[in-house]
Amino acid sequence: MKKYNFPETVCRTYRCTTCAENHQPKKGTIVTTFGSDSQSFLPFVIDHVPSPTAWGLTLHLIFLPEITTMNDIDFVSFETVCGINGCGIQWEFDGKEWSHTILRRIFCTLKANQFQALINYKDQDYYVESYVER
Repeated sequence: MKKYNFPETVCRTYRCTTCAENHQPKKGTIVTTFGSDSQSFLPFVIDHVPSPTAWGLTLHLIFLPEITTMNDIDFVSFETVCGINGCGIQWEFDGKEWSHTILRRIFCTLKANQFQALINYKDQDYYVESYVER
């Protein structure tokens, strides 16, 4: 088995069928990112409307990758949460600070090389503008 060094939590662009059906992402929607320095979830605002071909391509929180081998092929099982507010996570502001609740986790499995490609790809042009402040 090949040695892998995957992060425990990461945020990457991934497909969400619910968001595709709901024409997300949309301008002004809150989306969740994961701060690698702060090791915390952060709400950001989508600052421009992507084309309809991008519907369903949303930021996802990816957790707890676990490697298994079957027939000499490495697989990675992991949990993912859609970062769109109201889909996989819910953000609330109490007047002082933001808090979140995870609404829905999805369990996925990819071949290890596919998972490695997902982790290595950083979409620097995703549609977020700035941290949500009140």
